Amino acid sequence: DHRDLHSFPTRRSSDLTFVNGHNFWAMNQAGYPLNRQIVECTEEHIDEKGVTVIQDIQWVTSNGQYVLNEERVTRFEVWDSCNFVGVKSTWKALYGDVYIAKTKEGGLGIRVQHQLEKFWGGRVRSAEGAVGEENVFDSFSDWLEIQGKVQGHQVGIVMMPHPSQL
Repeated sequence: DHRDLHSFPTRRSSDLTFVNGHNFWAMNQAGYPLNRQIVECTEEHIDEKGVTVIQDIQWVTSNGQYVLNEERVTRFEVWDSCNFVGVKSTWKALYGDVYIAKTKEGGLGIRVQHQLEKFWGGRVRSAEGAVGEENVFDSFSDWLEIQGKVQGHQVGIVMMPHPSQL
């Protein structure tokens, strides 16, 4: 078992930061209380297709109050034409009611190379054909694509629900 402090790299939003009024995004930033996630890797599975990691994550406020429990299952695979990362996250309100503020990420966000950001020529596009952060963020879509050039190579990321969730 591995127990560590986790700095919440998969979510990003000024709105999602407020879980029961606590800011979980601004961890480790000056002027914000030290809310944190305690991560325990409970299982790891390696097979011929890839790796699965199962984590138990406790969301804890700066005053030590447990807010919610998250079980995160992450699957990594290398496919012929791309890499696949699947994330299944189950949030459990084990300690009382949980309020999660509205967010454009819907609970899952990713950090990308700066070359994929608009300033550097990157582009965001939705299934509905909307292009650009200003047209895509705060909307609903079946999938989202981020693309641009990194070290001279055209690259892209697609975020979409698993077909079983449609």
